Amino acid sequence: MQNQELDPEQQLALLTEIRMIVSIKDEEVTFNDLVINTNILFILVTVLNMEDNRHEYTRFMKLEGTWIISNIVFGNQDVIEIVFKGDFDFFTFFNTTLMGNDLQQ
Repeated sequence: MQNQELDPEQQLALLTEIRMIVSIKDEEVTFNDLVINTNILFILVTVLNMEDNRHEYTRFMKLEGTWIISNIVFGNQDVIEIVFKGDFDFFTFFNTTLMGNDLQQ
C-alpha cells in the first residue's frame, strides 16, 4: 500500500475514529499505547495549529483533536506528563483558543 495523503474529509473521519476509541473509559492501556507507541501527539499538534481558513473541516478537526487530548490526559500520570511536559505546545493552543472567538461561532 502506498503512502497517500488523506483529504480533509478523510482526516476528520480518522480523528473522529481515534476520539471514539480513546473515549472508552476502560481503555487506559490504549491511552498509554497510543501516546507512547504512535505519533499521535505530533499529529494533534499539527492539527491544532492549522490555520482556521485552511479548509471547511479545520474547525471540526480542531474540536476532535482537543477532545482526543482531553481523553488522553484522563489517563495515568505518565501520560499526562508526556502530553504537558514534552515537546508539545498544547498550552499555547488552548490559551489562544479560549481567548479567541472560535468558541463563540
